[in-house]
Amino acid sequence: LISLSIFFSDSIEDMMTGGVSTITATGIVQTVTGAVTNLIINAINSTGYLGIFGLMLLEGTSLPIPSEVVLPFAGYLVSIGRLDFWVTVGLATLAGVIGALIDYYIGLFLGMKVISNYGSRFFISNEQMQKIQSLFQKHGSPIVFISRLIPGVRTLASFPAGSARMSVPKFALYTTLGCFFFDTLFVYIGDYLGLHWSDIRSIGLLEIGLTIAVIIIIVAAL
Repeated sequence: LISLSIFFSDSIEDMMTGGVSTITATGIVQTVTGAVTNLIINAINSTGYLGIFGLMLLEGTSLPIPSEVVLPFAGYLVSIGRLDFWVTVGLATLAGVIGALIDYYIGLFLGMKVISNYGSRFFISNEQMQKIQSLFQKHGSPIVFISRLIPGVRTLASFPAGSARMSVPKFALYTTLGCFFFDTLFVYIGDYLGLHWSDIRSIGLLEIGLTIAVIIIIVAAL
């Protein structure tokens, strides 16, 4: 389980540094992501469903809560019988939709210009916002669904959707479908790894990392 957390922490590190390896950035990110991972694991371990819902709600509002850690660890708790698979997925999906609606209305009332100017104060870079705006302009409302499958920008489409006054029922539908697909996949990964951990340990961490990385790439390419 610790090895699994380290792998996801490294994935988050690569995402946050844009793949640029610098000693200072690496040291800081490793410290921060390690602390965040431990806090997440302790929170879910202590509060169960409530912790999962709260963390996924915060992640849904584009705060830097790594769902790539929350969901697999929740899946691990499913594998040992502490949580129910579909209840976990349902709560995570509901939390994501509520969080997305909060961001939708922020985009609706404030507009993209204000969000772009002040997003960095809430850990949202201008580069991320420009990327998601470009995707929204190019693909339209379906990007609300597609972006939910792409780690790093999966929550940000809510802002341009709100700014563009996208239909709320359509926005909620696309968001629900995207969240459900993503949440189911990552809870299943944690559940599978938990059930087969003794076999997986004999394969080695590198093979585990490569397997999960391939899954993430395939999902992101859909």
